[in-house]
Amino acid sequence: MAASFAFLKDVRPYKTAWRVQVKMLHSWRHYTQKTGETLEMVLSDELGKKIHASVRKDLVNLYVNRLHIDDWVFIENFGLNYATGQYRPTSHLYKMAFIPGTVVMHCDPKSDSSFLSLAKYQKIQSGELNPHMLVDVIGQIITIGELENLEANNKPTCKIDFEIRDENDERMACTLWGTLAEQVHRACENSDGSNVIVILRFMKIKAYKGVRSVTNSYDTSQVFVNSPFPEVDSFRESLPTDGLVLVPRERRPRMELVVVNNEDYQDVPRRTIEEIKNSLEVGRARLLCTIYGIDTDWAWYYISCRSCNKKVNHIHSGVHGVNNKGVKPRFWCDTCKSVVTNVVARFMLYANVMDTTGELKLLLFDSICTEIIGQSAPSVLDGSVDEIEDPDNLPDPLKNLIGKTFLFLVCIERANIWDGKDIYRVSKALLKHGGILMLENTQGTPDSMTPSSKRVYGSKDGPVDQASTSKKSCIEPIDLEKVNPDFKNEAELNKSSVESKTEGVIETKADLGKNVGETIGTTIDKADNAGPRAMVGVKVKIEKK
Repeated sequence: MAASFAFLKDVRPYKTAWRVQVKMLHSWRHYTQKTGETLEMVLSDELGKKIHASVRKDLVNLYVNRLHIDDWVFIENFGLNYATGQYRPTSHLYKMAFIPGTVVMHCDPKSDSSFLSLAKYQKIQSGELNPHMLVDVIGQIITIGELENLEANNKPTCKIDFEIRDENDERMACTLWGTLAEQVHRACENSDGSNVIVILRFMKIKAYKGVRSVTNSYDTSQVFVNSPFPEVDSFRESLPTDGLVLVPRERRPRMELVVVNNEDYQDVPRRTIEEIKNSLEVGRARLLCTIYGIDTDWAWYYISCRSCNKKVNHIHSGVHGVNNKGVKPRFWCDTCKSVVTNVVARFMLYANVMDTTGELKLLLFDSICTEIIGQSAPSVLDGSVDEIEDPDNLPDPLKNLIGKTFLFLVCIERANIWDGKDIYRVSKALLKHGGILMLENTQGTPDSMTPSSKRVYGSKDGPVDQASTSKKSCIEPIDLEKVNPDFKNEAELNKSSVESKTEGVIETKADLGKNVGETIGTTIDKADNAGPRAMVGVKVKIEKK
């Protein structure tokens, strides 16, 4: 009599002495800094109940040769933990964990089924399905885009977008990355006008601006094109007989990975801060934003080794057996594995920026900072390689960045989307006619819009009005196109942004008894929907009658 075993729906974590009979549907390697490289699997019993299983790093070599795709095995003695994570390949409440006493034995196959759990398009697009669960879908590819070569997560990869339909002619967009994108692209090129049926397995649901689609989840996902599954034959027979075949989309110019001409920047989408924060796609975006402060929690420069260009650490007396008294400052380079003295300072600036939709923190490295500041870090530091003593004491070239507006090319990385990283890296300050695209901020102080306590402002001190209060004064004519040093919070009037002049009577609520002979600053705010806001400063003196 065969030994008894439990079904996957019945296993619980109160003990490890379970025995299950399962089929291995899928396996992949997964690496994290915390756990190292583990072996991940999806197992199913004969009832179609699936569970995610994991073999930790130190046990992989023990079990990897006993576990093969499509094999049926008995697994005895294993741990169970709650299944967590943003994207889970099964709906099982628990995750199986192999332990040193786990036993794997081969057995006779119970079923040839692949145990697909095909999701309905309508349930995906309506948001009815849990977005943290990976899904299986089947469909006919009806349109397909070009295979795009681009950079994601600082590595070259490829991407393809296509559209599939089901037997009810419901449509859904799909995006694949990496080798899966190449697989689908190659299959469609070789289709010769025949129907292309694709099974997308363990896919994640992506939502953007209320529209849901599916995309692959790194090594977890699988793609089968015109594969000999019974589900494929059944689906093909149920398709509408409308003669619809695969149609390639119009080709678009490809984006270069390394060298991009100025005109190619127009192909990079323009985004607001709010759109960048809500983005679910790795890529780049053009961002027009104003720098309102420098985050002084971080140093605005670092010291790097001239040989390898990597960051070095200052060696204090007694460290690595070095005595720094009376000698040139010395540093330890982890890359060169030696003490170095040939070092140079480089910019690494954390800038707080804003636009009309919100605020963001950007990281600007040396080449970009040198462009927008107009000086190199060694020049600003006057050749010093000492550590920062007072981070709030910023040099004037950095203070001058505050209040200025730039067009940046911002990288949206995987860590920003999935890991909660709120600092976005700037890859380039976009150029226009050979110079940095820069707009002077003429909206006054940003204090009312910026709650951050980490602000650094340039000096606003100016000469004090020396007008006499004992003599009768007339209203002074002012040339508004020139900067008046007696007027505080002055703003430049950009001729190109003001189409017409406005004249009128300015009412003031000043107490005439208290303000006789004093100067009152009044600001006329004239907004133009087509351009930046212009502000006109007017100085009025109250006369004693």
